[in-house]
Amino acid sequence: MGLLIAFSIPVSLLFNSEKEVFGYPMVLIYIFAVWMVSIIISFVIVKKYDE
Repeated sequence: MGLLIAFSIPVSLLFNSEKEVFGYPMVLIYIFAVWMVSIIISFVIVKKYDE
């Protein structure tokens, strides 16, 4: 549910600005950061409940 909200258009457009980080637009940094955090959280949950 959290990823659905994080990747929704209104929330993503909050980061749509002229600012850049290392030459990349903020919206791109936001999308990849959310994606990376979701992968890490999924990995931790799977490792915790892996039998």
